Amino acid sequence: MKKHKKKRGRTLAPAFLNVIGLLLLQIVLLVLLPMAIQNFKGYSLHNVENGAMEPTVLRGSLIIVRNVPAEEVQEGDVILFAREGKTLLSRVSKIHPEVGEYIMQGDAEAQEDTVHVSFEQLVGRMTWHIPSLGPVMVLMTTPLGKLYMGLIILCGFLLIIVADRLRQAA
Repeated sequence: MKKHKKKRGRTLAPAFLNVIGLLLLQIVLLVLLPMAIQNFKGYSLHNVENGAMEPTVLRGSLIIVRNVPAEEVQEGDVILFAREGKTLLSRVSKIHPEVGEYIMQGDAEAQEDTVHVSFEQLVGRMTWHIPSLGPVMVLMTTPLGKLYMGLIILCGFLLIIVADRLRQAA
């Protein structure tokens, strides 16, 4: 009986290390994949920096934005637009095609914005959002974030190698 328990422990540890190593590598892939397909087929990723759309879209959410022509935007759409070097997210309340501008009203706002958004300021229409993931994606674009990702990859491979060595020793 003791021999069986000892052998079982020897096979369980490599399997556990292998699973943890593979999970670390998959996490890295899941984080890097959206960044790799940035601007693929007209889609781009952005971090929500303003709270105008709360509680629908929280500050710090990761949003996927599709580049669309200004004429395709409809009332009620949530759009990302550029203003004074920042990108802002808000809902289209009204459209004035004759002057080429949108009247915006964020879900957190009681009234429409007094400053209108021109068609030229349009970045795109939001198609999807993931709460709290925006800052993580921003971090991954910094040198420190790239270092973290490299360390996670290294740990994943090391765990897989250790698991293989333990299997061979058993």
